[in-house]
Amino acid sequence: MDLLIAANTVTQPNSDIAPATGTPGWATDGDPTTNTQATQAPAWHYNMMMAEMLAIVKAAGITPSNTDWSQVLKAMQTIFAPAQRGVAPYSATLAQLIGGYPKYAVVADASGAFWVSQSDENMTVPGADGATWGSLFAGLATQDWADDRYQESLGFTPVQQGGGAGQGSNKVILGWAKDGAGLRYQIDGEDMGCLAPLSSFPLRALSKITESTTWIVPENVFRVHVRLCGGGGGGGAGYNANTAGGGGGAGGCGEGLYDVSPGQQVIITIGAGGAGATGTTDAGAGGTTSFGTFLTATGGGGGQSASNSTISIASGGYVGGSVGGVVFGGQPGYPASYNPSGGGYFSGPGGASLFGGGGSETTKQGSSPTFGFGGGGSGGANQNGGGAGSSGIVVLEY
Repeated sequence: MDLLIAANTVTQPNSDIAPATGTPGWATDGDPTTNTQATQAPAWHYNMMMAEMLAIVKAAGITPSNTDWSQVLKAMQTIFAPAQRGVAPYSATLAQLIGGYPKYAVVADASGAFWVSQSDENMTVPGADGATWGSLFAGLATQDWADDRYQESLGFTPVQQGGGAGQGSNKVILGWAKDGAGLRYQIDGEDMGCLAPLSSFPLRALSKITESTTWIVPENVFRVHVRLCGGGGGGGAGYNANTAGGGGGAGGCGEGLYDVSPGQQVIITIGAGGAGATGTTDAGAGGTTSFGTFLTATGGGGGQSASNSTISIASGGYVGGSVGGVVFGGQPGYPASYNPSGGGYFSGPGGASLFGGGGSETTKQGSSPTFGFGGGGSGGANQNGGGAGSSGIVVLEY
């Protein structure tokens, strides 16, 4: 986009500006039956809207061009792209655009250090002299603090047999159980069982499973902490021009702590991501993820497709659920939208799960999630299909 090239244009200092007085209102085409006159669109109103949009384009570092009619969209994608990464890198461009970072905003610098803003409207650069940013980890434990608080390693195990106040002379023997059940003890030759069962010990291993398989419980493992999510739903399609599909819903998520036995076999099923829609058919739902009969999470719903003969702005898919543990919901798919001031019909973004993001909104072909698991695909728009959802995942700690 760019300024007007036509006869009788003027430079900015000579352009019309908004009147200092008057009541703001909405435009009308007029109504002869009530003798209502049509609104005259003044040049200053055109100047105001152009200045607003050009400010966005230039803030993104884009040179205005009257041959590219998507520069406002590209500028917004450039400016807000870092925000999709969770803790975004510091951006001087974004600071200028929003009038400075707010108090308590968290950013990362080029070296990977994290900073928290200590003032509103913060235009300073993290790490610079006089900057009103503080280290996110200031006040946490340091090596000097630990040295003052804890005793150094003695180089031996300080255990003494009897002799303490109120203690008898009985012989106590401690040892690890042969079956791996935990710390076992006996007194004067009498077996007293497990002093500390293995189930009371902290979890020690972590496994990420992204494909269906049979998990065999390892030796000395008697409990497992399970977290999982179903596959994300696919995005709906925009069948005709000026239509847009809804985003797919995120897969359901759940977790639980379960007792198991070494050598036990547990069937793990990973739910596939739902297929993106084409034509007027709604997108596919995500598949169900399960950890045996212990815990199950259903997939997210597929996004609705749209056509001029039915509906032009389609709805997003539902978020999946979970059975057998603690349920954690993700996001449903977002509905499509229409922006009359620029861009036209936008597809609905896919819903994000607890394990990953969803596909991004678009005016073209829908996209699949760019990271993680269980996210919904975004819808397609203007004769384009939707993106596929991402598959589920199972995470085990034991």
